[in-house]
Amino acid sequence: LASELPSGRFDLAYTLRTSAYKGKREALVEWLDYRALSRAPPDLWSSEPAYDVVDYRASAEPLADLQLARSQYPAGLIWAEADRVEGAVDRLHLGAAETLIVWTVPPSVEIWTAALATVNPARLILFGIRPSDEKRGAFLERLAGMVKYAIRRRGGAVGLEELAAAAGQRERTVHVGLQALGALGKLDYRVADNGLYHLALAERAPRKGLDGLVARLDALLRETRAYRNYWLTMEMGG
Repeated sequence: LASELPSGRFDLAYTLRTSAYKGKREALVEWLDYRALSRAPPDLWSSEPAYDVVDYRASAEPLADLQLARSQYPAGLIWAEADRVEGAVDRLHLGAAETLIVWTVPPSVEIWTAALATVNPARLILFGIRPSDEKRGAFLERLAGMVKYAIRRRGGAVGLEELAAAAGQRERTVHVGLQALGALGKLDYRVADNGLYHLALAERAPRKGLDGLVARLDALLRETRAYRNYWLTMEMGG
């Protein structure tokens, strides 16, 4: 009952298990027990990283402010995806740096957390420019362009993580996007043992299952937009 739930901070004991319902597997969390805490342990507070934050997320002239940030912190590492920024790197080429300049809004909390862990910056300079292809049609158009580039320049062999970084999206979103292009009759692909995707253009009639893939892709893109909305307004550690 709601009246029996603890209030304030508490330790929780739980188990994770799977269950099958109507042919679908679901993850279940089972509550076992709890212990109320009179106060938070000190190490919960000391583990939070502190950053010197320079916030340009509401900038009316982000390009001018980017040039200013570059002049003030010439050794700063610029992280940009989807839209090209001179001297910037994507998530696959991040490295340790004192200053991280975040140009593109990260697409998920997992990618944002991994970037912070990789760079381990003392200073964050935040811009948060949204990619121009956050809707399905524009995203599939960009993805199709990247597929053609990979076929033309690399014989069609490319890693899913490379496509995701180039698109500024999550890997699972790009994977479903490739499935949708396949269902549209525009693409054939296979995944090799080493994880590389081998792509080939196709011209055939759309296949069954397209509507389901489109719905899944729309849901994934909505999740990313929702996280980006949150990231653009959330408080950063300082």
